[in-house]
Amino acid sequence: MRHVLFYPITVYRKFLSPSFENKIFQRLRDGNERKIAALFIGNIDADYNNEKTKALFSINTRRETFSAVAEITQKALYMPKTLEDFLEKIRSGALKNKIVLLNINDFRIPNTLWFDILLETDFFIYMCGYIQPYCHNQIESMLAGCIPVTQFRRFFIPSFEHEKTALLFDTFDELKKLLVEIAEGKYNAKKTLMRKNISAYYWDNYSFKSFEDKLTALLSGGVQQSTYHIATGEEHILKELEKQN
Repeated sequence: MRHVLFYPITVYRKFLSPSFENKIFQRLRDGNERKIAALFIGNIDADYNNEKTKALFSINTRRETFSAVAEITQKALYMPKTLEDFLEKIRSGALKNKIVLLNINDFRIPNTLWFDILLETDFFIYMCGYIQPYCHNQIESMLAGCIPVTQFRRFFIPSFEHEKTALLFDTFDELKKLLVEIAEGKYNAKKTLMRKNISAYYWDNYSFKSFEDKLTALLSGGVQQSTYHIATGEEHILKELEKQN
């Protein structure tokens, strides 16, 4: 029998604590009408176009995915070039029907604003890390109640479910269609329930409380297992790598 023990990850040390997690959950429970339809923020330099991503995991690189999203209709797309313009458009509500793509090589979001922006976002577009499928921003956006839009459902345990905990795609044509539908409001009636579902999913599988409960069960001898995985998708990644040998 296999079990997964996930420790919440982030590159922002100050956010890596149960108290901060609970603070975000409280803001999530307070609820608000979010002002960004869908979002990706990240680095898309040459390191994020590594062919090993496709060879090992059969998914697209971050740069490929970013470029594909940039091809959607300009009516639905916003690619900010300055922090000031981006924040002003959030405040004004101009991004409620926009897909926002932000390359941090253009400008960076201050750490102090990161979760404020995520808490204004309905859907977060998952693009892989340097080589591996997952990235810290996926976990952070789940914590903030952003609904995943992802090609690699199988690397999250349990796997995401389409239109329940995530919007899933296999091809870029499917991704672009999903994003235009998001911008057009197709999922407006479903997003409140989907946000509730992904928040419950995070709490049950990726939160500090989940980690504490599972670790306690393991150390107390209450769980019998042959393998214990302490990472997002490690079990599936190992299987993918075994296929290459």
